[in-house]
Amino acid sequence: MLLFRRLARAWDVNHFIPWSRHPDNSLDNLVAAHSSCNNAKSASLAALSHLRQWSLRFTDTGTNQAIEAVHAVTSWPRRPDRVLATARATYLWLPAGTRLWTRSTEYEQLDSAAFRNLLDRSPDAGPLP
Repeated sequence: MLLFRRLARAWDVNHFIPWSRHPDNSLDNLVAAHSSCNNAKSASLAALSHLRQWSLRFTDTGTNQAIEAVHAVTSWPRRPDRVLATARATYLWLPAGTRLWTRSTEYEQLDSAAFRNLLDRSPDAGPLP
């Protein structure tokens, strides 16, 4: 039990797309984050590596199944289409050179081409690659 309490204190629930940009508490916009990472990221947008990992929840993976299980037990709302559309709109309109959070106090500059390859798909195209 003590170990569980220590682990629980180390994690926060974070909005993947920051609340300041998209006020949405649906399961599809929430991620577990280490407390110090959550505080460091704050209202920043996450880097491409985080976006790729987050996008797995929109595929038929264990991640999506786990989120669906939480939804089934808690009735916590899911809005995958809305959250994914917001991510596409947010990232695709960023100006070149935008700083994106990677970890701690580290940021990387937006690689527009890489983001377009990941996000610039029609809404009917399905999950991100």
